[in-house]
Formats: sequence, C-alpha cells, structure tokens
Amino acid sequence: MLTSAIEQGGDATPVIVRGVTAEAIASFPRVRVVQGAAPGTGARVMVGAKLARAHGIGAGDAIFLEGRTWTVAGVFAAAGSAHEQEIWADLDELGAATHRVDVSSFTVRTGSRASAEALIDEVNAQRAEPLTALSAEAAFARAAGMSSWMAALGQFLALVISVGASVGGASTMFAAVARRRRELAVLRVVGYRPAAIVVSCLLESTSLALIGGMIGAVMAFALADALIDVPFLVRGAIRPSQSDLLAGLALALVVGLAGGLLPALQAARSDLSRALR
Repeated sequence: MLTSAIEQGGDATPVIVRGVTAEAIASFPRVRVVQGAAPGTGARVMVGAKLARAHGIGAGDAIFLEGRTWTVAGVFAAAGSAHEQEIWADLDELGAATHRVDVSSFTVRTGSRASAEALIDEVNAQRAEPLTALSAEAAFARAAGMSSWMAALGQFLALVISVGASVGGASTMFAAVARRRRELAVLRVVGYRPAAIVVSCLLESTSLALIGGMIGAVMAFALADALIDVPFLVRGAIRPSQSDLLAGLALALVVGLAGGLLPALQAARSDLSRALR
C-alpha cells in the first residue's frame, strides 16, 4: 500500500494505491464489485466508489498513475469504509511500475478465529522474516490510538488558536472602546450604570465571535465530504456531528467573552471628565 497521485487535466490528486492479488476480494468481505470487474493482471486497476464518484471515473476509463496509463477495469464498494478512497492494482504490476519489491503489509483471511490466532502466533514466533502479525481488531485499535493522538494535537492547536483569537478580539474591542469613549461616557451621564456598559460591550464581542463560529461551522460542513488521505479512517470521511457544532459555538462564545471582558471593564471605569472633553 502506497500513497500516489492521479493526474487529471494537469492536476494531481493524492490517493492510496493498494497492490492486491486475485484473492483480494475474498479477503475483504465488505468489498464487492459494483461496476466492471476485478483488476486481474496487467496495467488494470479497480477504483473505490467514493473516489470514482469524486473524479467521474468509470469502468473502461484510463487514468495516469505512477508515470503510466492504467485501464479502469471496475469500481468497487466497501460499505462506506476507507477502502472506497483507494485504487487497487495487481501487486506485481504495481511493484514493476513503482520499482519496489518490498511489501508494506499482507491482509490474510482465515476460516475461523481460532485459525487466525494460530497463524498470528506462528508468524510472531518465527525469526526468519521481520514480520509482525495482528488481528484486524488489533490493527484498527493501533490506528485508533494514532487517531486519539491526532485528536489531542488538534485540540491543543484549537486552544492555541483560541488564545490568539481572544487577544485579537481584545485588541479590536479596545480600539472600538477608544473610538466610542465619548458616546459611552454620555450613556453613563444620562443614567446607565457601569454594569450595563459592561454587558453591552460583552454582547458586542460575543455576537461577533458567534458569527465567526457559525461561518466556521458552515465551512466545516461544506468540506465534510472532501477526500482525505488518511489510511484506516473508519468511514472514509470526516463528518462533523451536532455535538461538534455545539462545542465549536461554545468555544466561540468563550473566546468572545475572554476577548471582550477587559475592554468592557475599561469602558465602565473610564474617567467621565476626560472622556467628555
């Protein structure tokens, strides 16, 4: 399995290419051919349904991959899994095209769980070849651990960006308060309490932050079906949920409050005599 690129109209789209043998479809129970046929031997490939839909590829078409032209023998579905973003080609033909003789992984399907466990133990016990055998569950659990690490990194980056957004929002609100110091002072003279001034400034900063959060949510949902080059991605796409939307809006609200609090307090405590000059 390797990362390559399809070249169409001068544009290169990254894809995952999997070298397979004639037993590949039998090894992946959720995979079924929905158009055309399996790749077989020669410069023929089978394209995942999601990738085929995204690029308008069908059986009989030709694609340019790894410096040569390949004929699309068929299109396969895989119950919406990440395999639908892959291209499958004959293992030997792919090795010749990429000048590679090494194989990154083997997928083997056994008749029962007991035979699978026996095979795993046998492979891990031998020392002739540098191989490590895992069950499908263990392999995906390892990938899930990587995903958890990536999620933690994403949350950390979101926190850093939120702090920066709070500082930027505070600078904007300080400038807004400085421009309107006379108007704010007049409000206090006519009877508005400092607490009302604070609330009005916070409402302005949180409203702006929520508008930005909603724009970000719309962009996230619009890009949710974009192809993502991540092996073992469970559903083959990232789809934000309602809880993700609510969490993003809550974070935007916190950013608005944090960025507007100090400018609001400054507006409420400003010296009236100086502000009215």
